[in-house]
Amino acid sequence: MCHFLVYGKKTATPTQNKRHDRCFIPNHPRSNEEMRKKNAAARNHLNSLCNAILSSDTSLVTDNNENNQNLKLFLPNVALDAYDQLFKNDLPSDLKRAYAVVFLTLSYDSCVDAIIPLRICHDVIEYTSTLVDNNFSYHLKASCVEFADLIHMSSKYNDGKPTFDILNLLKCCAIKVMQLHQQDTLPDPPCIIPGTYNPAKYGRAFFFTEHGCQIREMR
Repeated sequence: MCHFLVYGKKTATPTQNKRHDRCFIPNHPRSNEEMRKKNAAARNHLNSLCNAILSSDTSLVTDNNENNQNLKLFLPNVALDAYDQLFKNDLPSDLKRAYAVVFLTLSYDSCVDAIIPLRICHDVIEYTSTLVDNNFSYHLKASCVEFADLIHMSSKYNDGKPTFDILNLLKCCAIKVMQLHQQDTLPDPPCIIPGTYNPAKYGRAFFFTEHGCQIREMR
């Protein structure tokens, strides 16, 4: 007899699935309304700054801009060296644009694992610690094109190796993703409902992970 698998409900921690708690500039669980507004303003300013760089608008791209300085208060310490590269006038324009693309992606509200998937985090951390894989940017491109392009561009100007500020930023993101997924809990066991699988009537069914990746079709 055909049957359908229905997975049980997942009991989540209060802030586990809130989008703004899982992005690069997050709202911390105990943030009050004022702090959440400041975090949102920081994300918006980083977005505007990166778009200004990509559109060659120099009005925002000055290190003495008060908002640019205040933004540092919302970034992880290990990301500050990479952030400072956005304001260096002697940085090659294509490399600066690659930095801007990465930080533009990090300015979004989406979860950090949309940028660096959990499945590659261990490889990322190993690479940033050893630099043993000269083709890592090529392999990374399949999952994280923004960082892959930045690593490739930096390596072009730095004797075949990316600079440490990029490695620290990449490692910071990978560690953040792994920490976020430490909170994951498994769903309840599946409950079989006999006679409910009828593709002609109900359409095909799919299995998805929590984060939207299709596992397989159920035929």
